[in-house]
Amino acid sequence: MHGLLKAGFVPPADIRRLQDYLRLRADHVAAAASCVQLMQKALERMNIKLHDVISSLACG
Repeated sequence: MHGLLKAGFVPPADIRRLQDYLRLRADHVAAAASCVQLMQKALERMNIKLHDVISSLACG
């Protein structure tokens, strides 16, 4: 648009590899967060309030 990059710019291989690793890491972090939420929901269905237990341990 402003002449800074040529059309179809492709970064060097090492930069592309780093971008792939960062994308993969973001996917893994999102998947882990999803698993934690599912576990918390399952515990709450069993009347185990993990947040209450942790906060009572920290305060007492």
